Amino acid sequence: MATIKRSDAAEGLLELQGRKFSLDVTPWFRDIYNTGRWSMDTEPVKRKVLVKSSRQVGKTVMVGNVSTLMLLGHDNFNSGVIMPTDKQISLFSRQTIKPLFKNTEVISEFYIDKETTDNIKHKTLNNDSAMILGNAYLSAESLRGISLNFLCFDEIASLLRENVRIIEESMNFRPHKYVLYTGTPVTDDDAMGQLWRESTQTEYFYKCPHCGYWQWLAEGNIGENFIQCGHCHKEMIPHECQGEWVDAHPDREVEGFHISALMTVGTIATFDTIYSKYKNYPRGLFYNEVLGLAYRSGYRPISLDGIMKVCNSNRTFIREGDDDFHERVNQIRRNYVTFAGIDWAMKERDTAKKKGSVSYSLITISIYDEFNQKIIPVFARRYYEGKLASDPDLQLQDMLKWIDLFNVSVVGADYGVGHKEVVRIKKEIGSDRVFECMYTPNASSDVVYHPEQQYFSVLRNHAMEMIIDDINGGNIEFPRYDGHMSEYAGDLTAIYQVNDMVMRRTRYDHSDPDDFMHTLVYSKLAAMYYYQQLEYGMASV
Repeated sequence: MATIKRSDAAEGLLELQGRKFSLDVTPWFRDIYNTGRWSMDTEPVKRKVLVKSSRQVGKTVMVGNVSTLMLLGHDNFNSGVIMPTDKQISLFSRQTIKPLFKNTEVISEFYIDKETTDNIKHKTLNNDSAMILGNAYLSAESLRGISLNFLCFDEIASLLRENVRIIEESMNFRPHKYVLYTGTPVTDDDAMGQLWRESTQTEYFYKCPHCGYWQWLAEGNIGENFIQCGHCHKEMIPHECQGEWVDAHPDREVEGFHISALMTVGTIATFDTIYSKYKNYPRGLFYNEVLGLAYRSGYRPISLDGIMKVCNSNRTFIREGDDDFHERVNQIRRNYVTFAGIDWAMKERDTAKKKGSVSYSLITISIYDEFNQKIIPVFARRYYEGKLASDPDLQLQDMLKWIDLFNVSVVGADYGVGHKEVVRIKKEIGSDRVFECMYTPNASSDVVYHPEQQYFSVLRNHAMEMIIDDINGGNIEFPRYDGHMSEYAGDLTAIYQVNDMVMRRTRYDHSDPDDFMHTLVYSKLAAMYYYQQLEYGMASV
């Protein structure tokens, strides 16, 4: 297997729908199958491939084939496929992987026996290799602790970028670290858009048989009766034209390919179907679904102007080393009830220059106006420099120092990434002073308490909208902007709204770190819990 091309192995071994698999109608996939990025000769940070595509181009079959070929080509090898929902995983498992394993003779005869496993989310072969399927819409918790060699994120535009990073850490102790990102783009700012900007931005160029002009197919190639050359406007039949992949940025860490439905005209799609969609689809939907392009950035609910309107120019964050530091801290302790919000985030770094973990963790301490349900942040610290940026123990000790100094009544923190550290905080200050919560995409109530695990599940959209409404409605007070709030404003303006076609709901994502937003959410929820203003249901035990 290792001595032949993956495309040849796919076409020579795999069987779909009762016949040998073929790439004849999608020849541009061959170079993706055969990419040199998935090689031990490639430096680890460059073993990443992105396929940005429209619908109905054969992408899902490619995901199944490549994931399977990885298992056949290696012993003791784990392939993982991550999608946004359990429903998508179930369909992929039943409609793509199960028939592929069953109909491919080499797999059914030589790799499957009585000892192998055939579950929806877990399939094994007798060479000690396995395929693990999982969903990660808002949380990556269910995928923690699984060690993977090859990892595919499908419909990545519907996944949060930080969850992608968390799951990628499952490859830290495996030698291969091969990654595939796939899906249909939505906006420039979702996970797909961010990855595309970081990629080689490789397009498939066709040579016009009439004038010799090279071009990749886009909206300007849609004529009234056929796919036309963008230069001479004569008919081009894509599968009959000479073509090749061309990198815009060859040296980037992610190798990114773009596939549009226009490339399939005459093989998978008809021109009439494409033209009908061009005339009848909303423009954004046509860009996403047919051209395989992001249409525009999502609506950003928090503006810099809106942030500056709620900044108090006469107040600053309390900072250690200021002349009035002790006086201001003592004033807070004497006169106010305080609440903390902690957002834990660590990312593994493995480059030629630096290795180890990088921190995005943040603590915010606020006072709370009980009558107006208004939080007023007085202290914030981001752990991104020096030893504190790479040592969770030192971070925890520092956070406990500030919690004690400000006499914090309740600490709000996330149940996910930092749960281990939150357990330690509970041991130091008491579990009754910790409000631990986990975001969820849907539930019967906005907030639900889980008594066995001692955490609250919180509707992510509604929790974030609480702070968004506070900022836009003036029901929050930040300190002076210059030199103080300016450090954290980007965490708020990075948030944008996405109309998620896969999940059929609106959600919030972010183009840059948004940790400060979540510390505000946790602080306010902790305060509302303390003052018995928080309504919540109880999970069944």
